[in-house]
Amino acid sequence: MITYKWTCESVNCNPEIGGLKNVILSVNWKLEGVCDEVKDNGDNYSSDISGIQEMPAIKDTSNFSEFKTLTNEQVLSWVKAGIGEEIIKSMEDNIFDIIQASKIPVVENVRLTLL
Repeated sequence: MITYKWTCESVNCNPEIGGLKNVILSVNWKLEGVCDEVKDNGDNYSSDISGIQEMPAIKDTSNFSEFKTLTNEQVLSWVKAGIGEEIIKSMEDNIFDIIQASKIPVVENVRLTLL
């Protein structure tokens, strides 16, 4: 089984827009998939994808959240909404495929010398 974990790595802010302080313009995020199967070295099989999600311009300042009150979960909910369910599913499938491929033993290409 693969467990997917989202993290907000950092945010890019404008110090002030229209009197609002630290307005988030974009979020640097990472989606990591960790398999419960373990490699010979003791590490779990894993893969990740990272990216930057632009935030929409603030149109309604009445629901603006002060930067110091934001949580990782709140910011990631904005990221996921911006990315969309279909693309998120595609990213999870991609991570799954990479993990599955990493479980296949490496085959060496050995040159045969015929006598």
